[in-house]
Amino acid sequence: YWELILKKLNAKSKNVFFDNFSDQLTGIKNKENDLIFSVGETPQRKEYALFSKEYVRFPISIVTKKDENFIENISVLHNKKIAVGNNFTAHNILKNKYPDMNFVLVNSIKEGLELVSKNKAYAFIDIQPVLFYNISKYGFDDLKVSGNTGLDFNIKFMIRDDYPILESILNKA
Repeated sequence: YWELILKKLNAKSKNVFFDNFSDQLTGIKNKENDLIFSVGETPQRKEYALFSKEYVRFPISIVTKKDENFIENISVLHNKKIAVGNNFTAHNILKNKYPDMNFVLVNSIKEGLELVSKNKAYAFIDIQPVLFYNISKYGFDDLKVSGNTGLDFNIKFMIRDDYPILESILNKA
């Protein structure tokens, strides 16, 4: 999506890479970076950032070991250890909706999948395409997407709050 927008605007960008998502958020807070693509809007992030219109939506899904049953409802996960990315949008959505869940915070998707694979967490939760991609990428043959949480992740561009013109430009593009 970003490449399409750059082409439409006849613009160029410089990508900056981070070791974890929390560092990306700090870059926006400190106004060291202009935007993050593929982010979900949360009340906490709205305190220091602007958000474009949604450009795609994915279900927030649940990964477990292959021998687990299909998960019909997120209530099955209560009283179980659930790995979720620290400061990831899925984490923020889940903790706002289900504050009593037993979350195990991880710094990467790989780390969360490893916890499930090693039976140190019952499940890992994130957006569906990210889960499918990373299960395959890291060769977690013992894991599967076992169900959805019933919640969606609306993906937007996150923009530092002193660039409202950039929000307008991205929305038009």
